[in-house]
Formats: sequence, C-alpha cells, structure tokens
Amino acid sequence: MQGSETKEKKPGRAGKMFRSAMDAALVPLLAIFTALVIGGIIIWMAGGNPIQAYAGLFQGAFGSAKALSETAVWATPYILAGLAVALAFRGGLFNIGAEGQLALGAVAAAWVGYALPGLLGITIPAITLIREIIRDSTLRFKASVSYKMPSTR
Repeated sequence: MQGSETKEKKPGRAGKMFRSAMDAALVPLLAIFTALVIGGIIIWMAGGNPIQAYAGLFQGAFGSAKALSETAVWATPYILAGLAVALAFRGGLFNIGAEGQLALGAVAAAWVGYALPGLLGITIPAITLIREIIRDSTLRFKASVSYKMPSTR
C-alpha cells in the first residue's frame, strides 16, 4: 500500500531557528532554576523561609522605580565587564580578571576624586587619565601572562 506510507515532515527554517533559540536558552534557564533551588534549600536549612526571602529579594530589586534604577546602576558595570570578557573569549583569548580591573579602576577614580576636591574641571580628566593608566598596566601584565586558546574551529 503506497498511499498508507507516512512521510515525516522535516522542520523548516523557522522551526530550526526556534529549536536553536530554545537550546541556547535552556542552559541559562536551568542554571537560574538550579541556583534558586539550592539557595532555597540553604535558606530553609538555616531556619528561614525561602519564599519570603526570594519575595524580598525581588521586591528590593524590581519592586519600585527607584529599586529598578538602583539595580540598573549596580548591574551595568558588571554587564559591560561580562561583554568585554565574552568579546575576548570569542577572539580566542582567555581573559580573567575583568571584575578586578573594574574594581581597581573604581578605586583609582575615587582616590583622584577625593584628592582633587572642588576642581571639577581638572578632576574628570584626571580620573580618566589615572583610570586608563591603571587599566593599561593591568592589561599589559595580563598580556605578558596570557594564554592563547587553541582554535576550536
């Protein structure tokens, strides 16, 4: 019976793109879920209420316009540092220490801002110059001990 044979439909381009997007999103979503479950277990073992703790966490981070603004202010430097590491990784460089570079730059900027009070016209260029000198020196040190990853392609 030739007519009773069923042919499998191959997914089209849109189906493949959807499947690829779902595969890419699955690992981060599972990582977040796992972290929430493990954190909840730790909170529960310490005698706390995980639901109440997570509700307070989300309320403090996203509960109001001010909370959302503070979350964005604190998260943006880390997001940009993560993008810098991802860019280096895509280029084949194993870059660690972006958070340390960010912290050293912040300390240097705070020190210059404190050392030059009231000189706004000089303070901002001085902060930028000191920050770049420290960033450059950390990058030069990292370049001297960096590891070039073998090509994966």
